[in-house]
Amino acid sequence: MGGCLDENQLAELVEGRLASGGQRALMAHLDGCRSCRQVLAAFARSAAPTEQEGSQDSAIAATLMAQKRTALPEIGRTLSGRFQLGRILGYGAMGVVYEAQDGLLGLKVALKVLRPDIAEKAELLKHLRREILLGRRISHPNACRIYDLGADDELHFITQELVAGESLQAILERAPVAPAWIVPILKQVCAGLAAAHQEGIVHRDLKPANIMLEDTGRAVVMDFGLAADETRRELSQGGPVGTPAFWAPEQARGEPATPASDVWAVGAIAYLLFTGRRYAPAASLDGVPPEARTFVRRCLEPNPEMRPRTAKEAYRVLSGTSPSLAPLHAPRRVWLWALLALVAIAAFLVVFLLGRGGLSAPVGSSSSSGERLPTPDRRGPGLGARPESASAHGERC
Repeated sequence: MGGCLDENQLAELVEGRLASGGQRALMAHLDGCRSCRQVLAAFARSAAPTEQEGSQDSAIAATLMAQKRTALPEIGRTLSGRFQLGRILGYGAMGVVYEAQDGLLGLKVALKVLRPDIAEKAELLKHLRREILLGRRISHPNACRIYDLGADDELHFITQELVAGESLQAILERAPVAPAWIVPILKQVCAGLAAAHQEGIVHRDLKPANIMLEDTGRAVVMDFGLAADETRRELSQGGPVGTPAFWAPEQARGEPATPASDVWAVGAIAYLLFTGRRYAPAASLDGVPPEARTFVRRCLEPNPEMRPRTAKEAYRVLSGTSPSLAPLHAPRRVWLWALLALVAIAAFLVVFLLGRGGLSAPVGSSSSSGERLPTPDRRGPGLGARPESASAHGERC
């Protein structure tokens, strides 16, 4: 990398648009250029005013680690006498992620060494412990499992499920995602988020870099490090967190994030996958297939009350099980009374016809056992040559 950073490079860094190769070159430059580190820090503060909550983009985290290189453990080191560090997988919002071998259980995990500025602050560690407890409540094939928080001398680290694949962001940097894969990916993302929302957990930082895709076709929602408990409002106060490019409008206004905010992020990701462009207010839906426009439009409603309230409702809209034009928040009592009325009419007709001899079961029929209709196959195509491979992970929603 030649020369110092310009404004475009700073913007790409803060918005998470810098390719992994460029990120490595940037770190090498920052190690020897104090002026660039100072400019980057000032730019990050202006672009992400909630720096104290760890809301910077992954490249900013890499920069902070670069400034304190001595705190970055070497490959091959064993932490807590248990976890042997392997290759570096990347940089998250809170630190550097390694592949590690768990010597106690004999399996590989993802181990995230926390940024020094987080590890040095007791209040942030206390907040982080609460967030890890939130993440451990989520159990779903499409959501990454968080295991534990550990320490080794001055280092603090998180262990979590190792997902064998690459991020959606890395895939998009190479080429657009094939149209046949987009809806299955979105369904799995909604399914993983729905498991979190069911526990009252809001992700708050959903973006392509936090979605991993395996060769089998499984999509996994990652990095619940900035998650908040919807049932405890104090955890979602304190200003916006996450990545500005995927903030819902209410997050940009500094209001607490809700499950509907995560739904907006799903819509922004869907728009990016379908069109190849970042969503901007009042942007055209040109490029979004007609069958997906209702889903994208509903998810990107500026008013959170007009969006699907949770990822489960978004999943239903995407699956076509919710009427595209009916309000999601319409009272359901009317539909209940209509259903009861239809049942009553049907029962009356059956009794009337039986009374007149109009209905009779064939002799020797097996109507009591009744042949069941085949269960619809909900499996969606994955990412490999055999699209049906994603079904093994069961998109529970």
